[in-house]
Amino acid sequence: MGEKEILKPEKVFTDKTGTGDSAIFNAQWYPDVTAVILRTGGTAHEVKLQGSLDATNWVDVSTAITGDHKSVTGEWYLYWRIVIVSNDGTINAWIGCGGA
Repeated sequence: MGEKEILKPEKVFTDKTGTGDSAIFNAQWYPDVTAVILRTGGTAHEVKLQGSLDATNWVDVSTAITGDHKSVTGEWYLYWRIVIVSNDGTINAWIGCGGA
């Protein structure tokens, strides 16, 4: 059985406080996407993972993510981002993909 291809994960938030949109990650049509969210300090955060075909019009793929990661399979979006809805700490986050 051959190994699946992956793209190198990219850090999309570095020491982010407050709310906002992350840098855009280009998944190049890989079907398995994982977001890793690490909060330090504070007590709670809520983020959502969004996908887009044109990097302008975004749809929610996963919402109310309060833990440290979220994996999505079978969603075919070229572009991905993390949106911080609420955050009382400092967030670092990465997005990676693979599965081809």
